[in-house]
Amino acid sequence: MVERSAQVGALVAECCRSASDPKRLPQNRQTRSVSRLLLKRALLGFKEGHEQYVLLEPDGTIDLLKNALGRSGTLIYYKGSFNPIHVGHVALFEASRRRHPGSWGVFALSVHTNKGLLDTVKMLFRARLILRAGYAVALSYSGYFYENVAWIHAQAPGLRLVMPTGVDALRRLIHYFSPEAFADHFSGVIFEYADREGQKKLLPEVGGNPAYSGIRCVQLVPEVRTLTSSAIREAARKGMEQDLSSQMPGDTLQLFLKRWRGRS
Repeated sequence: MVERSAQVGALVAECCRSASDPKRLPQNRQTRSVSRLLLKRALLGFKEGHEQYVLLEPDGTIDLLKNALGRSGTLIYYKGSFNPIHVGHVALFEASRRRHPGSWGVFALSVHTNKGLLDTVKMLFRARLILRAGYAVALSYSGYFYENVAWIHAQAPGLRLVMPTGVDALRRLIHYFSPEAFADHFSGVIFEYADREGQKKLLPEVGGNPAYSGIRCVQLVPEVRTLTSSAIREAARKGMEQDLSSQMPGDTLQLFLKRWRGRS
């Protein structure tokens, strides 16, 4: 238990440092202390099932997400497990940003997922990789799309919300909600998913149904269409590190492999 608390503490400290230059402390001591306290309180709340939306920035800044929603009229909110983040995730995120000039965005991680509750250490490490790649991270308790959307709209009613989404997650949403319920929960939300090489009509239910008018297909280059986090983990397990050099963004690979080797 002590060792795990130390891991959480170390990861919290790392998330409060500049991702591009971990040795540089971008904030004064008081601000860093407030940032750490804010993140630690949110993590404790998550353990008790309390909701909180926390924003982690690549420069080490930590704030409540609601305080940043006024930055732009459009928020790119990319939900996923990102275990780990790869260049396919980045390609879809950047494609959404290009399609919506003037937008800003976050990669969103949650404690509650469709696979159960996500361990704090795992969540923070995934966040650290995303920050290292140069992107902001939003942490929340709820992993339900409709609850995330409801919270964001309650905080910023006029905000335009764009959600890049993996096609499998989007398919689960479409199958879970009736068309009427989908239209009710996600009114005004734009979903953008990446087409997959060699697969046509990935979402046949969408065509012609006004309930799904906000769902758009984004074309990505073939090299990133079929990338998956599970394939990256399998390659790391087999020691195929050379194959991963072009599949993870920035200098995230060495950080990922360092932790992976530590687990072995």
